[in-house]
Amino acid sequence: MARLFADENFPLPAVEALRRLGHNVLTIHEAGKAQQSTPDHIVLNMASADGRAILTLKMQAFRATACQTAFACRHRRLHI
Repeated sequence: MARLFADENFPLPAVEALRRLGHNVLTIHEAGKAQQSTPDHIVLNMASADGRAILTLKMQAFRATACQTAFACRHRRLHI
């Protein structure tokens, strides 16, 4: 199943539903970064370092951040 990282804006009921389906979902809260307004590039780096795709409702913000991230662009591992 998929390894996913849910940012602070992604709904918890959706996280719970994905877990019931067998996906490995880590939330930003569980990663110790809750209520810290963690910048998008840090969230992207945290997810990438752990081999996880990001779950977010802020698609435009992450698209811009990802395009500025050399790792994602160089390795073409980003699917938006």
